[in-house]
Formats: sequence, structure tokens, C-alpha cells
Amino acid sequence: MLAIVNPEMLNKRGSVVKEGTKGFDKVWVAVYPLLTFGNLVIMGLDAVRFQWSFMPFWLTFLGVFMFVFITPFALWAMAVNRFFEWTARIQDDKQHYVCTTGPYRIVRHPGYVGLIVSILLYPLILGSWWGFVLGGVLAVMVVIRTAQEDHMLQKELRGYTEYARRVKYRLIPLVW
Repeated sequence: MLAIVNPEMLNKRGSVVKEGTKGFDKVWVAVYPLLTFGNLVIMGLDAVRFQWSFMPFWLTFLGVFMFVFITPFALWAMAVNRFFEWTARIQDDKQHYVCTTGPYRIVRHPGYVGLIVSILLYPLILGSWWGFVLGGVLAVMVVIRTAQEDHMLQKELRGYTEYARRVKYRLIPLVW
């Protein structure tokens, strides 16, 4: 779907750190994949190899069901935002402007909503209570990153402060 509706964004996501990438995101790019891989290993060891915890099988179905509904929301964000990248930066090379369509009318960071929910669904899908330990750390990291990126956008992207007044919530309507 993304190859059809936003092929430029899909191609740009192939390279991670670009000119103008903020320092907090350079740390993110180094740490996030390691923690994600570590969490997958922990969940595999728990659910399959050593069975440190027991999770009822119906929770797997619940996790898959929820994942099927959150994934299109995150993909929608990628499809409508031509500036959607791995890292936070002002993309002066592409005349960066505020994306206000699609899910960006609901929350300011819909891609992070999809990421956080996915991170918290993986332990259900894979059947590992221990997956929530690193998953929780990763989710908190995404919330912190959201705050940092939002602050950067308000300072550096023309029109973002006005957009933030209209769309009040970063991640969860009526909460934050």
C-alpha cells in the first residue's frame, strides 16, 4: 500500500540517520533496535524454550485482533505524511510543512500511537508475560521521544504551534 500511495517516504526510510537528525534521535536509533531484539529473544525464551510464565492462548487471539486494528492507523499516518521518517528532523530539503490530514486530525503523533500499542501487543501475540518488562521500557521511551520531537517541532517547524493548538493531544485524545 505504501509503495503505491507514498513511495517517496518508503524509499527515504531505507536510510536512518540523515543530515539534521537531532541528538536525542541518534541515541534512539542506537538503543531501540537493541532493546526490541532483546525483547524478542526474551519472549522467545519465555514462551517457547523455558516457559517461565504461562499466558492463556485466548490472549494471543486478543493481541492479534487488536494488532489488526491498530496497524492500519499507523500505516495511514505513513501514507498521508510525506515527511514520515525514522528520525526527527526538519526536512528543509523537501520544504517541510505540517501534515494535518488523515490521523493527524485526531492526534499529533499517530505513528507513535501505533508503535506503542504494537510494542505492548507483541507479548500477547507471542505468549510471554516477561515481554511486558522490556516492552514497558520501550513504550516509555517512545512517550519520551514523542515529547522531545513535539518540543522540537514547536520550536523549529513553521505552523506547528498553531497546529498544536488545534490538535491538542499528542498520543491519546482527552489524555495527552
